[in-house]
Amino acid sequence: MQKFLNVAYMAFLAAYFISVNNTVYPEVFYGPLKMWEASAGNVSPRGWLAVFHFVFGVLFLFGHIWHAIHARAVEAGFDFQNGDMIQPAGHPEDGNLATPINSSDLTLNFLKNLPIYRPGLSSLSRGLEIGMAHGYWLIGPFAKLGPLRDSEAANLIGLLAASGLIVILTIGLSIYGTASYQNQTQTVPQFTSGNTVPPVPEALQTTQGWSQFTAGFLIGGIGGAIFAYLALNSLDVLAAIR
Repeated sequence: MQKFLNVAYMAFLAAYFISVNNTVYPEVFYGPLKMWEASAGNVSPRGWLAVFHFVFGVLFLFGHIWHAIHARAVEAGFDFQNGDMIQPAGHPEDGNLATPINSSDLTLNFLKNLPIYRPGLSSLSRGLEIGMAHGYWLIGPFAKLGPLRDSEAANLIGLLAASGLIVILTIGLSIYGTASYQNQTQTVPQFTSGNTVPPVPEALQTTQGWSQFTAGFLIGGIGGAIFAYLALNSLDVLAAIR
């Protein structure tokens, strides 16, 4: 976890260093200091490089936060792979006290109703629902915080960037499924501990099931991004109607 935080710190520092240093990053190659645009609507190489390091730092910072939450949840007794509490909490001698996060019914019911755990859904439907949520929200940061946010093509660039990220995530999911379920035709019964969040469905823990989930994620992600793009381009129309 500490490595993620260290990389994030170095990325943020590099982004600042790029914007103010003229020795390592001379103006003749990277453009003027603290200037993100080489000309109207054209981002300078210095701007691109600084923004890349900043976004890189944000990703690693969120990676650190995720792994920190994951480690604390595992310590509290939550098994992320099975979506279940694997040990009771509440014994001070164990250093594992019950908290509103690891022991409340509200938290467990929230996890139970996530698409990955919700019963009665096919693998394709799970992928579609998760992908649509990701695609819908991913376009915003690229369109509103990217280097071309003030240009007329900001929303289109956001759509392309979000779609590219969805493709990268799909490739990662496919690699994970190939490595995890290559020779697995059925799952081994998992340990559960009573009335908590159910395990990940067995249909999803097979090569075919994971392939359908990955395909659904790709379709849903691209579709969610396109829907968000159309909504962003229709804000003026919606405002006029209201």
